[in-house]
Amino acid sequence: MRRKKFKPENFLIRSDKSIKLGPSVACDGGLAGDELHHVISHAHTDHFSKSKIESTWVEKERPVIVTEATSKLLTAYKINTIFNHDRVVIQEYGKPYSYEDGTKITLLDSNHILGSAQIQVEKDGVRYGYSGDFGENIDDFINVDYLAIDATYAGHYVEKTWDRETGLERLADSIKENLNKGPVNLIAVSGLMQEILSEIGESNFWDDSKLIIGTQQIQKFSKVYNDYNYRQPAMYIKDGLNEEKLKVQEIRSSDRYLELATSRKQLKSQPRGVTYHVKNRNIDFEEPIVEDKHEPNYFHVALSSHAFSDDIFDYINNVNPKEVMTDSSRSETTARIMAEKINEQFSAIKAYPSL
Repeated sequence: MRRKKFKPENFLIRSDKSIKLGPSVACDGGLAGDELHHVISHAHTDHFSKSKIESTWVEKERPVIVTEATSKLLTAYKINTIFNHDRVVIQEYGKPYSYEDGTKITLLDSNHILGSAQIQVEKDGVRYGYSGDFGENIDDFINVDYLAIDATYAGHYVEKTWDRETGLERLADSIKENLNKGPVNLIAVSGLMQEILSEIGESNFWDDSKLIIGTQQIQKFSKVYNDYNYRQPAMYIKDGLNEEKLKVQEIRSSDRYLELATSRKQLKSQPRGVTYHVKNRNIDFEEPIVEDKHEPNYFHVALSSHAFSDDIFDYINNVNPKEVMTDSSRSETTARIMAEKINEQFSAIKAYPSL
């Protein structure tokens, strides 16, 4: 078969945040035109929408391609991948899948959240790839000529005096210590929240009866994580049935409980006790846990599931593409900064922001 040349129109990032990898594949976002394969990189809502997935199923009459864990986590957003199992293609990490149109797709762990994936696409002799959101310490890397890369944290150069594991341990210890004194609130994004709960659950901490308040989404995420051996607690749901809401009100009047939230607005305006707010930014704190200067008992926690600075360059070095397109769909500024830094760092790689 004659090897086809690379076409720029087959490698781009669209306004709906979908990444086009070759003539027939779109990652995240949604399908357009005659594209056949819709890959979801992971179960965070800034990378997919329920309406786009349903459009793939109903209007395009095509399945979505995901890892097993992502398929299960999508149910937390009322996307019924179990009922629609015939519309879902589960791909294992590291196993290339060849489709009828000659497209080969490989998913590799991106070490961001459970089920998150790097995507490698091969079509007509050209290899395209998308990093997805990725974290530190990746073991296996995609092998592509043209790489689309997340640029969310491109502008953050970090020189920490502590590592991520140390930060997790300190946070878990601090939460357990304060739970013995009074109410504790924990704000963190899905996935990172469950990782923190698993760290707290070491030494069978959740085996003793604890009063935990959460949301339906947090509970569903935790159930999936628990199935993958991340120890998670049972919880009462504040956005559940009236009977359970009454139980939550009762718990909030007690002396000791842990309330979970994925955003500050899910808590009361003046929550009781100690609050830990885990954010992906500010990871260059000298310490992983820093008390707010203006709000007593409110702590900022510098933990992230994203790679930063040197880890990003290490990733690009291991993938070793010809070209890198930085994702402008979330921030044109960070995409431009990242492209400039890549061009400075790698003389043999051409980098440019998506438009």
